[in-house]
Amino acid sequence: MCEGRWGGLFRGVLEEGTYFPEVGNTITSLAIIHAGLHMLFYFRTEAQIISLIASGFVVNGWSALVSHASGWPIPAVIDRWSMLAVAWVACAFMIDEMGESLFLHNRGFRGSCCIGESRGNSDNCGEGTNEFPMRRLLLRAVGWCCTMSLSWIAIGADWSFHNQTLHSVMTAA
Repeated sequence: MCEGRWGGLFRGVLEEGTYFPEVGNTITSLAIIHAGLHMLFYFRTEAQIISLIASGFVVNGWSALVSHASGWPIPAVIDRWSMLAVAWVACAFMIDEMGESLFLHNRGFRGSCCIGESRGNSDNCGEGTNEFPMRRLLLRAVGWCCTMSLSWIAIGADWSFHNQTLHSVMTAA
């Protein structure tokens, strides 16, 4: 809200006041909407989480557009929380994908027992099947639970204390 409070890049530095629309932030919100729509239209994947993340970009973009153009507080709240939620869902998804690559392509990380496999037949575990090693499933569960917990802790702290610094740090993380 520096642009709305002090003038910003397009108006120059002015005395403290209320200056809307925030031109720079409004322009960048259009880029966020474009990024989300581009993902929705052109990413060809069966992973529905990509659609969730892309639609989160669109929600964040329109809420930022309305908030920075008008100064209305309700879209500002949606702007803050939607970006935080999307950032952490994307982080959890990347941890999940990293774990899948690590376990499926590196034999040293394979567990001794897979879901659906007998203990004596774990050589082909995860190769061309839907079974994953127990350690892989544990990593997936811990990764998702930790990132979602951190997300909701940050959202709760932002809501409770209106702590902009915590919100900025958690979004950047």
